[in-house]
Amino acid sequence: MLAGLILLVSKVSVRAADPKSSLEFVPADAHVYVSVSRLGEHVETIGKSNWWKEVQKNESVRRAIEQMAPLGAAEPDADVILSPAAQMLFDLKNLPLAQLAGEMAAEEVFFYTDRRAVDLLALSGEFSEGMYVGYMGIGFMLATGQYEPFGGDFENMIAERLLQPVRDNLDKVKVPHLVVGFKVKDPAKAEKVLAAQVDRVREMISDFALSAPSDKILEETVAGKNCYIWRFSGESIPWPAVFDLHGDVPAAVEPIFSHLRGLKGVVTLSLNKGYVLIGVADSPAWIEKLGHGELLADQADFAPLKKMADGPITGISYASREVRSALYFDQPDVDNLVRAIKRTMVASEVSEPIAKDIGKALDGMADDLRAQIPRIGSSLTIAHTSPQGLEFTTYDNTEPLHVDGTKPLAILDHVGNAPIAFWAGRHKRIEELYGELSKIVAGGYGLIEKHAFPALLPEAQTEVRPFFDRMKPIAKKFDRAMRDLWLPPLSEGQSAVVFSARPLSGPWSLGAPPEAAEIAIPLPAVVFGVKDMDQLHAGIKELRAAFNDAAAAYAQAVPFFGEAVKIDEPKSREFPEGTIYWHVLPKDWNFDKRIAPNYGLGKGFAAFSFVPLDTQQLLGTSNLKLPAPLDKRDAPLAAAVYVDVPRVVETVGNWILLSNHYEHQTEKVEITDGEIVEEHKLVPVKRNTQEAESIKKFLALAKAVPSYTSATRVEGETTITHGILRIVDFPATSGDAEKKAERTPDEKR
Repeated sequence: MLAGLILLVSKVSVRAADPKSSLEFVPADAHVYVSVSRLGEHVETIGKSNWWKEVQKNESVRRAIEQMAPLGAAEPDADVILSPAAQMLFDLKNLPLAQLAGEMAAEEVFFYTDRRAVDLLALSGEFSEGMYVGYMGIGFMLATGQYEPFGGDFENMIAERLLQPVRDNLDKVKVPHLVVGFKVKDPAKAEKVLAAQVDRVREMISDFALSAPSDKILEETVAGKNCYIWRFSGESIPWPAVFDLHGDVPAAVEPIFSHLRGLKGVVTLSLNKGYVLIGVADSPAWIEKLGHGELLADQADFAPLKKMADGPITGISYASREVRSALYFDQPDVDNLVRAIKRTMVASEVSEPIAKDIGKALDGMADDLRAQIPRIGSSLTIAHTSPQGLEFTTYDNTEPLHVDGTKPLAILDHVGNAPIAFWAGRHKRIEELYGELSKIVAGGYGLIEKHAFPALLPEAQTEVRPFFDRMKPIAKKFDRAMRDLWLPPLSEGQSAVVFSARPLSGPWSLGAPPEAAEIAIPLPAVVFGVKDMDQLHAGIKELRAAFNDAAAAYAQAVPFFGEAVKIDEPKSREFPEGTIYWHVLPKDWNFDKRIAPNYGLGKGFAAFSFVPLDTQQLLGTSNLKLPAPLDKRDAPLAAAVYVDVPRVVETVGNWILLSNHYEHQTEKVEITDGEIVEEHKLVPVKRNTQEAESIKKFLALAKAVPSYTSATRVEGETTITHGILRIVDFPATSGDAEKKAERTPDEKR
């Protein structure tokens, strides 16, 4: 459809000096902006690379290229019924348009949207929060006998509860303002190509199942520019079918559908400022704002861009504070959550004194929680090419409330010798955060015990209260272990999540296929910086005891659960790097004995993993040489990321290939006394081995991207992350050596 709509761009004269970038005319009220540049240059460079020559040797790629070759170059088989889109591809008359489309994607493609899209995102988040709370309220009404689940208006009651936030904010449900633009090198040529096919587009539009007939596409003048405009209305959209509603529409939904049916909008197309522009909005007036008034590039959030305005920028991504606040849990979400709970209490007919008591407690909890949530800020990411590959710099203006970038990350010396990936960082105020969350949980349980339990039906009280009575002292035990023993020694704040790919000789599990023994297993591990190792060890013991008590209480409360899972005392052994404690898994779990959940306590660092040898390496000093920007270990950092791309691709790809050679089957097996049980097993199936080898060779092409690394630091209230995706070409094969010297620096890169 988009390809057809592009043909509608009007015939306009082009200004003498068109903008170099869309940022020269995108208005300041854009809340999301994304731009990708120089794609054509990159495609040309890739096409001349040794890597691309290797790609074309792959059988699957070669077949795909052969299948695509007839497109636009030959008439299709007369017996084959093609879709309108496919007919357009095979039509040689559209070749100039196809060439123009390639040019449009080669220079710059950009997108932006305004506040109306933000309002829809925020309303979606409030609806989700209200939905969870609404279901909780309905569950409470059922448990207290206030409602029969199969009552005649139960479905309408659910709709009434869950859709209340939407009905209260219908003024925010508007046609969003969305604009997509494509830069063209020769606007005059583009004008001729597009103008020559306008009449044909009028005929094709109906083939794409648009609700409006082609005669509704009108030519109008906006801001002195001729544009093609297609007007649409919500009345023509079957909203019940869109939301998969059958039969009578619940009364609670009808006001929303009525509002949607009243929405009106336009799709506007224009050749303007050297760009093919396609916009969706409530009117075509957005064209009048392009390049006039305040611009997005002039805002304070774009100040970092001015430092490299003349650099080899390949991409820009921007999201305003309002957009990110709608996407992530932010301070206003706390108020929305409290408001949803209060609204649910009213709908659930909770008595006024109880509702007032709960509301007062919720307001206090909200104040405590709000203080621990960082204020969300805007984000700007700038991508550019360099001799190393692609570099990304992100400026995040979210309040660094729990991020600590004041010191070097010493934990980078404890990420192992050959990880396939890791994340490392330092945080602050963790004890304070846990204290507030613990306070909120305790307060919430107090409200449940005071108001919810007495309102439950007698049979519900009989089932629920004994379990909570047993869990209450266990929860206090867990809280003491966390507050007094676990968190204080970890207050230094350093932590890391490390993934390794360890090959094990022999199957890692008795249920695993024999071929799995030859494939490295991706295994996670966690490392912490520790102030007091003895205190941490005492905390681990106390948490283990609390877990065992909780498992026993749950098994007692739920008879069909079976025997409670218990974590026994670990075995231990001292090594030069520290002491390692490991747990032997039950034999009936069928894991190899080398798979043993464990933890190790070393000199200033503790590690938790599934293989003791991994823990031993993590406690020791790593000999891994990290590339830039992680090559300066003495620089203050808040976080660090490393990914060995070829090994990650190889590890994950090999497991996918292995799974493709086995199928999971279930068989019913008769055991003693005629009892029938289901037996699960993996059954090998025959696959195309040539295809598997082709996929393996294709996975090996990831060697062109050796690694991704990033370093995060804090400057004032801004968190800055600098990442590098390394890209290298393959060595020249015989016959290519004489061409290597002729390549430009960009081609070599």
